[in-house]
Amino acid sequence: MIGRSLLPVLALWAAFVAGPAAANVFSADGVDPRQAFADGAGDVVVAPVGAVKTLGQVPFRDGRMAFTTGAGFAVSPCLVLTNFHAVFGATSAVAFPPPTVLVKLWTATGTPLSSEAIPIAWGGLEVAGRDDWALLKMTDCLAGRPDMGWFELGRLDGADLAGEMLDTAGYAVDLQARFLQRGCRIRAVNTDDKALNDCANRGGSSGSPIFRLADGVGEVLAIQRGELNRADPVLPSYTEDTANTAVLVERILAREDVRRAIDEDVAAYGAENPLRRAIRPMAAAPSPAVAGGF
Repeated sequence: MIGRSLLPVLALWAAFVAGPAAANVFSADGVDPRQAFADGAGDVVVAPVGAVKTLGQVPFRDGRMAFTTGAGFAVSPCLVLTNFHAVFGATSAVAFPPPTVLVKLWTATGTPLSSEAIPIAWGGLEVAGRDDWALLKMTDCLAGRPDMGWFELGRLDGADLAGEMLDTAGYAVDLQARFLQRGCRIRAVNTDDKALNDCANRGGSSGSPIFRLADGVGEVLAIQRGELNRADPVLPSYTEDTANTAVLVERILAREDVRRAIDEDVAAYGAENPLRRAIRPMAAAPSPAVAGGF
């Protein structure tokens, strides 16, 4: 059940969103392939995808402290998956209790909703960030609404690297909005156990799912986390030197506590994933009062 709305906290989004940063986007014709969704515009496919904002400053690798905004996505009614660095910054030491963050999601018709969330499981930045992930529990179980729903987690296999076309969706600071890109690919898995891909990545997109649709539900195979050799313009073609890098979901599913938390949350919900009820956009449910966008 959805609890209190967070009116004062919502106002923080506009104040704390960081400036745009270059990362890698590919398109043969030079046109940005991302479809942006402003507040009030939605699509059932991207309803589980949102943004994660720190409520306190976190460390950057260069020693600065700053608020950060990343992407994230619901994996059950109350749980959201994102990157470790989007929650904790460039640190190897996590304080207890871990810091509360703010999650913003949008309904299938584009109504913005927010909830505070606390990390309940996470990896880390060791070994080139191959475990750069964090699982968050929202105070308000927004993804259980009938006009939202959640993504499911899958494992990469050899067929996925043989040319299967995938999708990505996330939040990007340069767009100040969510986005959807159809038809990108995971090209290889490198020695650091990360998925090299040509799915769009810009500042704030860390935590974006790379997924395929199965019966109207996104099955996530990897989570965007960075890139090799950042480039500001749209690049005409993918190369191994400019690949974007993503965390393999199978590394997250290796954690028994993560699997248990997701399974228990879905079981407690006691109903079908709203995304399975229709592949078309769903009518919006009554929404709690919310403040305006970022």
